[in-house]
Amino acid sequence: MLKDRKLLLLSVRMLIFLFFCLLAIGKNNTQKALILVPSALYFWIFAYDFLRPGRFKLLSKYVDALFLPYLSLTSHNPYSFLAPLSLSIFFSNRNVFVSLILFWSSVGIGLFTGASLIILLPFLAMYIASLSPDLIQSIRKERHYIVELKKAYSELTKQLGRLEKERVLYKKFYDLMDKAFESKDLVEYLTAIKEEFSLRAIHIIPVKSLSSLKKQIDTSRNALVVPVVLEEGYAHVVFYFNSPFELHDLELLNLLEKSAKLINLFVLGFEEGNHEKVRVAV
Repeated sequence: MLKDRKLLLLSVRMLIFLFFCLLAIGKNNTQKALILVPSALYFWIFAYDFLRPGRFKLLSKYVDALFLPYLSLTSHNPYSFLAPLSLSIFFSNRNVFVSLILFWSSVGIGLFTGASLIILLPFLAMYIASLSPDLIQSIRKERHYIVELKKAYSELTKQLGRLEKERVLYKKFYDLMDKAFESKDLVEYLTAIKEEFSLRAIHIIPVKSLSSLKKQIDTSRNALVVPVVLEEGYAHVVFYFNSPFELHDLELLNLLEKSAKLINLFVLGFEEGNHEKVRVAV
């Protein structure tokens, strides 16, 4: 784990070295020397310490504080303050003295080189946040709890919506039952259903047998055909709609199917003969 951390830090310092090498491009020979020689020495110290651990153990703690402010100031670039600031975040909970030197030097260099506050402020916020990892960890946990609460609330809302929809459906079905019990005969019941759902017409057609017990949609007649098994025979209850769009209302179709089954409360069956002809129409 320690080896991985050192390799990561060496990679970051190599990127910082390359960053200053790029900043040296286009400058005169004197400025190039003032940037490239210290930056090369800076990277060489850490590369040697990585390959031969312990040789610069004491010195390596302060190399960043010695070289980075100088290199950032010498390059005179609005973005050069990012080099010391990036490592000040890393050292904030490991070496407070070095971290403070890098932090305040990056602030001073950023203001001196004319860095935009829009760029400077987010990095300063990152540094301040790194000073209290426990706070960051607690905020992360709180955020996780909030996300989980949002998911639970969303799931509860979906379940509540589903239960509310089922409650409305059951209420409508109970209303159908009330209409069936309150009606004196089949015609009165079908008339009540017709008025309740604003249907064009309702027909009951006795049949000799049923090929299927599933309801069928007849788009040519704009109707719903519900097969019903009576105590003495079979019948088709046909609901005619005023609009073809009503054929796509699954809730309406299911309620009409249930209402068709309730005709068993009024008739046991129909006399033989005259099958496939309308016997009741409202």
